[in-house]
Amino acid sequence: MRLFIFIILFIPYIAFANLEQYKTLCKEIGYKPGTENFGSCVLKLKKKNDTQNVEAQQQIVNQQQNQYQQNTNEAATREQAIREANEHFARIQAQNDARQRQYQAQMLEYQRQIAEAQKAQAKERERQKNLKLIELGLGMAAGKYESRGSSYGSTYIAPPAPPPLNPYSRYRMTFPDGSYMDCDYNSNTRNANCF
Repeated sequence: MRLFIFIILFIPYIAFANLEQYKTLCKEIGYKPGTENFGSCVLKLKKKNDTQNVEAQQQIVNQQQNQYQQNTNEAATREQAIREANEHFARIQAQNDARQRQYQAQMLEYQRQIAEAQKAQAKERERQKNLKLIELGLGMAAGKYESRGSSYGSTYIAPPAPPPLNPYSRYRMTFPDGSYMDCDYNSNTRNANCF
C-alpha cells in the first residue's frame, strides 16, 4: 500500500523526467524537434510507458490483495484446525476424566470392602480365640485336651483394574483443498498445538 501511495505522489515528477527521455529518444531515432512526427513519437512513447506503469501498478495492487487474502485464509485455516483439534482432545479428556471418576469410585468401594473384610476377620479371630479358650477350659475340666484347627480363612477381594485411558495421539486435519495440518495435545495446558 505504501508503494502505491509513493508511486501516485511521484507520477508528475516521473512523467516530466520521462518526457525529456522521450524527446531524447525521438531525436536519436531521427525525428526533428518541433515537427508533427516528433510530437507524435513523444506521445506514442509516453502513452506506451503510461500503459506499462498502470499495468505494473495494477499488478502490484493485485499481488498485495492476493497476499493479504492468502494470509487471511491461512490464519483462518489454522484457527479452524486448532479449534477442531481442541474439541477432539476435549472429548478425549472428558472420556478419560469420566473413567478416572469411575475408577476412583470403584477404589473407594474396594477400600470399604477391604475394611469390612478386615473387621470380619478380626471378629472371627476373636471368636476362634474365645472358642479355643472354652475348649481348653472344658478339656482341662474333663481331664483331656483336644484342639481344633482354625476354621477361619482370610477372604481375598480383588482390587479394581485401572481404567483404560484414551491416548492423546496426533490429530490430523484434512481440508477440502487436500492440504492438512497436524495437531498435538498438551495435557498441561489442555490445548492443541497445530503445525
